[in-house]
Amino acid sequence: GASPRNKDYARYKLAFEPLAARVGHYCSYCERKINTYLAVEHIQPQKLYPHLGGTWTNFLLGFVNCNSNKKETDGRL
Repeated sequence: GASPRNKDYARYKLAFEPLAARVGHYCSYCERKINTYLAVEHIQPQKLYPHLGGTWTNFLLGFVNCNSNKKETDGRL
């Protein structure tokens, strides 16, 4: 699907449907197809980079267990 690269989201969770339409229901960390507990995650954490909190290019889809392993580190696992 198309990428809304220049779009900022006031609420990052609203990016879920566009992300899922673009990449499918796959976890960006473990690359498994996940039908539940998949969420919009930030590549660069909001706490460290608040200016990237609503930026499309800072989003990915991740299984909540995989994201908990990433914690507040920079970038992907």
